[in-house]
Amino acid sequence: MRINQYTCKLKSIWENPISTFIFCFIIAAKLSFSQQNKIDSLLVLVKKDKADTSKIIHLSNLCGLYMKVGEYDSSRHFGNSTFQLASIILKDHTSNTDPVYIVTKKSVARAYHCIGFGYYIEGDYNKALENHFAALEIRKNLSDKKGLALSYGNIGGNYYAQGNYTKALENHMLALENYEALEDKQGVANSYNNIGNVYNDQRYNSLALKNYSLALKLYEEIGDKTGISSAYNNIGNVYANQNLNEKALDNYFASLKIKEELGDKMGIAQCYGNLAIIYERKNDREKALESYFASLKLFEEIEDKRGTAISYGNIGGFYLEKKDYPLAIKYSKAALAIATEIGAREQQKEPYQILSKAYALTNNYKLAYEYNQLFSDTKDSLYNEESSKKITELNVRYENEKREQQIKLIKTEQEKERAIALAESKKQKLFLILVTAIAIAIAIIALIVFRSLRVTKNQKQIIELQKNEVSQQKDLIETHQKEIIDSITYAKRLQEAIMPPIELIRKHLPQSFVLYKPKDIVAGDFYWMETVPLFSGNKEKDELIFIAAADCTGHGVPGAMVSVVCSNALNRAIKEFNLKETGIILDKTRELVIETFEKSKSEVKDGMDISLLCIDKKNKKISWSGANNPLWYIQNNELKEIKANKQSIGATDLLKPFTTHHLEFIENSSFYLFTDGLADQFGGPTGKKFKHKQFSDLIIKNNNLTQFEQSEVIEKTFIDWKGKIEQVDDVCIIGIKL
Repeated sequence: MRINQYTCKLKSIWENPISTFIFCFIIAAKLSFSQQNKIDSLLVLVKKDKADTSKIIHLSNLCGLYMKVGEYDSSRHFGNSTFQLASIILKDHTSNTDPVYIVTKKSVARAYHCIGFGYYIEGDYNKALENHFAALEIRKNLSDKKGLALSYGNIGGNYYAQGNYTKALENHMLALENYEALEDKQGVANSYNNIGNVYNDQRYNSLALKNYSLALKLYEEIGDKTGISSAYNNIGNVYANQNLNEKALDNYFASLKIKEELGDKMGIAQCYGNLAIIYERKNDREKALESYFASLKLFEEIEDKRGTAISYGNIGGFYLEKKDYPLAIKYSKAALAIATEIGAREQQKEPYQILSKAYALTNNYKLAYEYNQLFSDTKDSLYNEESSKKITELNVRYENEKREQQIKLIKTEQEKERAIALAESKKQKLFLILVTAIAIAIAIIALIVFRSLRVTKNQKQIIELQKNEVSQQKDLIETHQKEIIDSITYAKRLQEAIMPPIELIRKHLPQSFVLYKPKDIVAGDFYWMETVPLFSGNKEKDELIFIAAADCTGHGVPGAMVSVVCSNALNRAIKEFNLKETGIILDKTRELVIETFEKSKSEVKDGMDISLLCIDKKNKKISWSGANNPLWYIQNNELKEIKANKQSIGATDLLKPFTTHHLEFIENSSFYLFTDGLADQFGGPTGKKFKHKQFSDLIIKNNNLTQFEQSEVIEKTFIDWKGKIEQVDDVCIIGIKL
């Protein structure tokens, strides 16, 4: 896991958002001697001060200074002293226009700010957020734009550390808005850097690079070396995401040089960790391991738990690649323990995955399954947290409304009972007065009332039975619905398991992208890849890379079931029958699919359309075959098309052999495999289909972009075109550049 760097400016600590705190902490450690002199002077003043604004300013300053030198218990002590004195002063000063009120409230906000930072460094993000929200409310009340910008930055930094990217981005945007209004270049640059971090973690490379570049330009204008170094590091991360390793190294080394000049241990640790990942990618394992341990040592020295967890996780992943499974397990468990302790879910995800793989490869399938479940649950929770919260809020609202309705019903019943009692009393009085004259009439009335009550009682019992029956039916439907959704969600995980990880595709095809957007939870579309080693003598020299985009009959659950059959048939054609020619592979795949469906007593005509590409890098050869889906490729800035055989993989009236097309291997050629989901999508200003012509124009127009950037452009175009119209089919597009 690469580490994004936050940035800071060297002013008083309460003037920096939490996104700036990482470096301030290191610099404060270097300057601890001068800070101690300031602390000693303030301690003398606090003893002499009266209980007024001078004393509360000095107390909040002590809270900040102790935080700067890393003595967080002392910082909290003087923060609490600030709160106690404030409660006394504010008894006589309650107007937000009163200077004493303003000074007191600002001191309280500053104390909350510093205490929140201490909890952040200790990894207690919930307590950190409590204090930063308290500071935010005070600054809102004072209309303090500078303070608001700081608080929004603090809150954004904590949400980022917790992996809550939606709220992190929202708060960093609010911080940016306030800094721009203040024309504070330092604050604007910090906000751009922090927004870039959020985009980078979600792999929005273009947006991340744009924000980091804006930050770098401003840091250079104001001569902020710490900020410049941070921006270089983060730009290196974006290039690393795109497998542009040399560009990533150039930026990491530029960052490291400045960090070493500044003596910034945390920044140096982060740079070493990022360099190690690139070294590992370049198969320079000795340098990679050396850099990982250098990073770990520095993080442990400065007691940065989040950085330490990331370093342990990286080392665990390194040993997993080396097939040293005991060490992979050891370091991954160490990473997991720290990440769990500080509640950093983003840092729990990777150790869970490494442990699952390590235990699977050592045949401990029980633990492998358990850790895989934890990995999936953690990954899902990072992206579904907002939905869960909304569901919880709706549930609470529903329960409150239900409780209010019950209270109203009880009151209504009580009023009815009182009315009946009053009526009975009047009847009794009337009976006593007119007992003789209307005895017969009373008897008749009593009989009528008795019969009415009996009918009402019977009706009430019937209504109650009906209500119970409806409630039971509702509960049964909800239970069945939940079971169905749970089953489909689990089916999604199974379907994902048959598709190769994006990281594996990029390992073999570094300049590639996969845009995969199912219509429902599970899909009929799927993407597939397999590699076949080429041998010379007894030594493996290179490999054939097979990659395909496939569209099975239907979508949703039926389509997903067909996709499993078709994916299995592709695997068998290559692994079991050792086929290497794309046309023959599709012939065998069709044979296996038909054979599978013929086992059913009912006639099954399901199958798939597919675009299958084979790349032989060693011998510079490319071949392709297709069933209904064509191949588009760009050579010398010209888009060309090879049409597919007009038949699907499945039972048809007339079976013809699939054609194998051989293409010229030209560097910088681009290939596009796709299903018909994008072209068939309705939308735009008139609600028409997108169509293949518009799709091909889009590819030609953006051919100069990287594959990653093309993917982002295509996805945004699809979303904008669709608008509020329902997605009509699964979408699967693969782009590859040689």
